[in-house]
Amino acid sequence: MLFTTSKLSGHAGSRFGYTRATESPAACHLQARHVHNDTKADRYTPCRALRRWALVRDEKVARRAISYIEESTVGTSRETQLRVLKILKVILANLHGKEDIFAFGYDVMSSRWRRLNAVVSRSTRISLQKMPPQYCTYFNRIKEPSPAYAWVKCEWVEDDDCYETLLAAGINSLTGTVNEAGTRYTRLSLIKTQDDFDMLLERITEFVDAEKHGRAPAASSSM
Repeated sequence: MLFTTSKLSGHAGSRFGYTRATESPAACHLQARHVHNDTKADRYTPCRALRRWALVRDEKVARRAISYIEESTVGTSRETQLRVLKILKVILANLHGKEDIFAFGYDVMSSRWRRLNAVVSRSTRISLQKMPPQYCTYFNRIKEPSPAYAWVKCEWVEDDDCYETLLAAGINSLTGTVNEAGTRYTRLSLIKTQDDFDMLLERITEFVDAEKHGRAPAASSSM
C-alpha cells in the first residue's frame, strides 16, 4: 500500500495520498473581517485550506470558492493521477540502477545517522536510541540503520525537559510527550536539506563540546 507519493519521491507537487482531516478544505472556516481606511471599509474573507490562505473581497465569491475546493478535492484529480503515474514509472525504471531513489535515500540518511552518532557518542549529557544493523529485503543484505528521526534522551538529572534543554541551545525538536515518551526524550528530524542538516549537526557539536567547559552554548535561531 502506498501511503503518500510526495514523501516517497520527495516530489511535493504530487500531493497524492492521505490528508489529515484538520488540513482538509471541509475544515476551512469562513471568517469575515473588516479592514478600515480613511474613506471606506472593505470586507475580506480569509479561508484556510491545506495550509493556504486566500483573501477574497466578496463574501459570496469566497463561499463559492470554498464550495469548489471542497467538491474538487473529494477525489483525486486526473492531473494528479497522471503526474503520480509518471513519477512511479521513473522510480520503477531505475530500481537497482545508477539512479535508484531508494539507494540514494539510504546513502544520504545512513550518512547523516553516522555523523550524528559520532558527535553524540562523545556526550554524557545526551544519548541516542540504539539501532543495530538489520537485514534489508530490498538490498538483500544486512544494512546499517538510516532512520528519518533521531530520538534523543537527556541523561543529566537537571535536564528533566529534553525539548527545552535543546531549545535553549538553538536546537528545535519534537518533545517526547507528543509520542507518549516522556519529557526526558525529544525527537530530531533528519529529513532536511543538506544545509539545514549541517547546521543542526553544528549546533549539536557545540552543545556536546560545551559539556567540557560546564556551560551551555549560546542560543540563536532554532534549527
